[in-house]
Amino acid sequence: GFDYEIPLRIHQACWVATTVVNSRKDAILIELGTGKGFVMSSVLTYLNESKVNYKHVYLFDTFKPYSLNDNGEQSHFSAKNVYYADDLEIVKNNFAKFKNVDLIDGQLPNSLIQFEIPYVDFLHVDLNNSKVERLCLEILWDKIRPGGYVLIDDYAYSAYTDTYFMVNDFFDGIAPI
Repeated sequence: GFDYEIPLRIHQACWVATTVVNSRKDAILIELGTGKGFVMSSVLTYLNESKVNYKHVYLFDTFKPYSLNDNGEQSHFSAKNVYYADDLEIVKNNFAKFKNVDLIDGQLPNSLIQFEIPYVDFLHVDLNNSKVERLCLEILWDKIRPGGYVLIDDYAYSAYTDTYFMVNDFFDGIAPI
């Protein structure tokens, strides 16, 4: 019931997920910063309609509606963000119709460190905080299988120039495969 007005982002996420899932049936999809679940529920709806299978989906978020401070932390003292989830139960209901989906409630990167992920084929990063995004990329980078994709939501978006520079810096430091 909420229009994010981001059809190109949804198209990109669906294309990437479809490309990954079509190339390997044991694909693991991860989203960091799920919010209400708009992007990944769109992806999973598309995959289901296309009759392609994936192994598992892991969705990481605090599932709280509060804006982030500079350290990527949320507090009830912060303003509410219309794009963020109001609570975990609403998001669970949104994903109830999909198979093999786990919602991991907690502050990143700590919740990521505490959760064992064998490998990653599709990683969607939408944390709206370049410092936290970098920490998460550092944790997950070695788990991304050859042919896997990383989709950074705020890359080259004018409101998030720090993300643009962080991503460029991170990938400049990665040795070519």
